[in-house]
Amino acid sequence: MDRIEIKISLVIIIVALLLILIFGFNTKAGGTEIVKDPSEFYVASGCVGQYYSFLQANDTNALMTILDKEYIKKNNINSSNVYEKLEGSNNLYTFSPTKAYRQKISENIIKYYIYGNKQIETIDDSQIVDEDKYVVTIYKINSTYTIMPYTGSLFD
Repeated sequence: MDRIEIKISLVIIIVALLLILIFGFNTKAGGTEIVKDPSEFYVASGCVGQYYSFLQANDTNALMTILDKEYIKKNNINSSNVYEKLEGSNNLYTFSPTKAYRQKISENIIKYYIYGNKQIETIDDSQIVDEDKYVVTIYKINSTYTIMPYTGSLFD
């Protein structure tokens, strides 16, 4: 994916985040519920798509910016070892989201638990390699997000 496609994807995600900010949420703090709104689902899962784009474009600075700070600290990730610590940097993977849950942390912070299929792209077609889970945290106050691979049991 070239830089123009990455920039276009980033602009789309930012616009979608702004739409969510404008229309707001009705979730009470703390509760986790399935995401039913298609535009909200697209925004949250689009963050995972952006993560895959940065990973495959070897954009270390972008990855270090969007990775969750606690995840970075817990896994001792830095700009020198980020590709060793993150799965999928050596292959052309795509992510197809299947469901997402939302948890309102505060008025300005929404956490999404996104579940989907990781596929490897080949010349002929794509094959499902694995099921993946991610946590995307959206910060409404400054229209940013962080992401981390998820290994918990919320989806089970």
